Amino acid sequence: MTATCSWQSRLRRPVFLWWTAAFATQLIVYWLFKYTELSSPARLVFGFLPALMWIFVVLAFVQTVRKSDELRQRIHMQAVSIASVPAAILILIFAGLERAGIYRASWSDVGSSMMLLLAAAYIFSARRYR
Repeated sequence: MTATCSWQSRLRRPVFLWWTAAFATQLIVYWLFKYTELSSPARLVFGFLPALMWIFVVLAFVQTVRKSDELRQRIHMQAVSIASVPAAILILIFAGLERAGIYRASWSDVGSSMMLLLAAAYIFSARRYR
């Protein structure tokens, strides 16, 4: 199998397709909230839509991990366990900064930091088994 074929098959996986749809939805909703006036029910629906799409991304990711072989499952579980420790420390730091009145972290700050830690831990875990 060539590298081009491998990348093409990866881009057609449900996780990547859901991620692309969720990211596009997030951008569209951000644009709608910034540049248009929406009624209250529409704001509620459009405000919750990106969260719903990201839930589908997580579900597709879990389904992909469950269908993968034992080595790939082990790599994912090690990545989650490695990333959970610095994520917990980061949450404690954010809480301390908020109590001190220095910085109030938003949910997107916490979520983005945790996803970055998970990606770094996955790269570290995958390299260990090369």
